[in-house]
Amino acid sequence: MKEYMSIKELAKILNLTPRALQKRCKKGDFIFKIIKNKLNRKTYEILISSLPLDIQEKIKNAKNTANNTSPAATTMSAQIINPLNPALIAPQASPVSSYSVKALQIQSSDEFSKNSRLIEVPQVQKELALAKFDVLTLWQDFRAQEEIKEKANSEFIKAFNKGLISKPLLDKTGEISRGTLYRWQKILKENNGNYTALINNYGYGKDFNLNTTLSDFEKQEFINIFFNDAKLDLASAYNLLKFKFNKMNMPIKSEAAFRRFVNFIKKNHNDFLVLSREGEKALKDTVVSYIRRDISDYAPGDILVADGNKLDFMVINPLNGRPCRAIWVAFFDWVSKDVVGSEIMLAENTQCISSALRNAIIRLGRFPKEVYLDNGRAFRGTYFTGSKNFNEANLQGVYKSLGINVNFAKPYNGRAKTVERFFGEFVKSCPPLVPSYIGNSIKNRPAHYKRNEKFHKELHKNDIIPTIEQAKMIIETWLEFYRTKPCSNVKGKTIKEAFEMGKGKGIDLDMLDELMMSNITRTVKRNTIKLFGHEYESTALYGKTGEYVVKYSLFDITKIKIYTLKGEYVGEAKAPIKVKGLAKTGSAVDFYTYKQELKKQNEQIKSTINKTRTLTGKYDPLSDIYALPVKQNGEEIEAPKDKYIIDCYTYAHKIRSLKSGTDL
Repeated sequence: MKEYMSIKELAKILNLTPRALQKRCKKGDFIFKIIKNKLNRKTYEILISSLPLDIQEKIKNAKNTANNTSPAATTMSAQIINPLNPALIAPQASPVSSYSVKALQIQSSDEFSKNSRLIEVPQVQKELALAKFDVLTLWQDFRAQEEIKEKANSEFIKAFNKGLISKPLLDKTGEISRGTLYRWQKILKENNGNYTALINNYGYGKDFNLNTTLSDFEKQEFINIFFNDAKLDLASAYNLLKFKFNKMNMPIKSEAAFRRFVNFIKKNHNDFLVLSREGEKALKDTVVSYIRRDISDYAPGDILVADGNKLDFMVINPLNGRPCRAIWVAFFDWVSKDVVGSEIMLAENTQCISSALRNAIIRLGRFPKEVYLDNGRAFRGTYFTGSKNFNEANLQGVYKSLGINVNFAKPYNGRAKTVERFFGEFVKSCPPLVPSYIGNSIKNRPAHYKRNEKFHKELHKNDIIPTIEQAKMIIETWLEFYRTKPCSNVKGKTIKEAFEMGKGKGIDLDMLDELMMSNITRTVKRNTIKLFGHEYESTALYGKTGEYVVKYSLFDITKIKIYTLKGEYVGEAKAPIKVKGLAKTGSAVDFYTYKQELKKQNEQIKSTINKTRTLTGKYDPLSDIYALPVKQNGEEIEAPKDKYIIDCYTYAHKIRSLKSGTDL
């Protein structure tokens, strides 16, 4: 075997083009030398010992076959996916998890025969090959008219590149050179004039197959590094793989080959890429088919979708005066895509949600048929569902009292709620316009909130932080702009016009507040009921103990209504009035408050005395009902034998004796 071999001879053995081998030489994959042939043209010769062992073996087999020294060609190369693949001498890759190359159906281009190649080539490439054939025909005709061939070549190339010969062909092939024409001519001659040989040698295959020089071992090792939830970028994954191969004294393909491999996976197996790098939720949100809901049978205002969003700008906390991020709870109309009602509070709690629902009903002018709610704790609270042990099949609480059917979204299934897409649009356009905008992550935080940004801090040092009421006005102003957009569910109408189509005649606010009151059982102690950590006092509870039903409204928690367990109205309770420690030394108001509370005490004592006199005076209900006189017509009558009546009889006469001072 000779020491060096020309790339032309090697290309013929390996069934490749000399140009492909020449590129590999320039990349430094092989040891080579440049010599000049008889025509004084440069050509490459490759050192055979620098080639991989499998290629050296194939060269040896080709030589033996030519000399008829081997009875049959060796079958060693039958396993080769690509003759220039150095990884074939590497050990077999161990299977890793469930992400195998076979599962992705990644196949080599060698599986496609030359006869089927033309079918798999895109139509654009076929048209390009025909254009090349036409250019060669024009070139030969032009050369035939000139005696000096080199001059004819130069003139033809200049005229063609300027579009003087054929502008459509120039648009197809682009500008050409002398080397290009001779290369096309050689290819056509070697293939007996078949124009399909001029199709670019990109190895076109079916979309679900991969034409790559990567070996199975390289692909599997790259999958282990790149396709996992660490989410390394391609360059970092390639550098790690390159380091690993260098430690094993194995060559590795270029980064471009792995990039083509990733692009193939992304195009044909994007589900695998997303699941392995992003997770199951990302797979559901971006790849898995989604459910399409038909809302054509519903009118605007029939279905309200509710959710909360943490504002990306600061507001003033009314409790301590410090800046904070508040929660905006909105009830969104599914059909018209309008925000029917909303509320801003410091936390997504029951009071915030109920206030937003109340505002939505008032603006809508009627009760919606359905509400589609978030799965959060506040939305599933006792106030709305009526039971701590929530059961969707037996809803109680405020929704049932209002005649609204309630539906809850599945946990971590934001794509099912159209209000999520609305919040996405809101976040992009409204909060950034507020001076106190802070962003929802470190990445998009304004410069004046970052360290060492003195210039921007100076510009924003006098920025105003809005109160909650001002924040409501800001959002309402943005909603005026938002409502002018066309409604996708009602053709020819804006969002505002579509919503107006579903409005009702109006709601009685007193009736609405009464319906939205929640019931709870509480125990009375010293005229007082405790609720929400506060005390509520009523003179109607004086002298009463035990359990009573309390009705309260979250829109006005300064008072509550009290009912018996049988539903009889008892009265209204309010927060007790506190008296200053030393009222006599305080203001006139403090002293007046003290006198009023003292008067209330005296009235309660007086009412108890009057009640006692009624029970123990001349008119004694106990004596009329249970007690019998000791004598009747001068004759003693035997006391009742029933123990309960005897006890009542004795108790009544004992009270009379104590009152008159007589000792029985």
